[in-house]
Amino acid sequence: MKEKLGSPWMLGGSAAMKKLQEQARKAAATRATILVQGETGSGKELLAQFIHDHSPRAAGPLVKMNCAAIPESLIESELFGYVKGAFSGATRDHNGKFTQANGDTSRRPDFLQIL
Repeated sequence: MKEKLGSPWMLGGSAAMKKLQEQARKAAATRATILVQGETGSGKELLAQFIHDHSPRAAGPLVKMNCAAIPESLIESELFGYVKGAFSGATRDHNGKFTQANGDTSRRPDFLQIL
């Protein structure tokens, strides 16, 4: 549907949805860090995509990570990356989510969605 419409979309015409979209557009225009919280299946990922697509950083990647699906012992490696041989099973270099989001771990990532 996004391809058909040619722009990011969120379904719903209620007053609450219109207010959410207005707030999302305002937030997208800033450099603020945005935390999206909600119940499972409430559309957090869709809202994060909407915000990203309406931001000045829309041309860059939106990097997604489901923390619940990653064992606690691997979170650091997923966020910051690792080099081949850093630990047992590290058979190749791996760019972490911060590097993927911005191409450089020395700068703040433009946008990183952590679920």
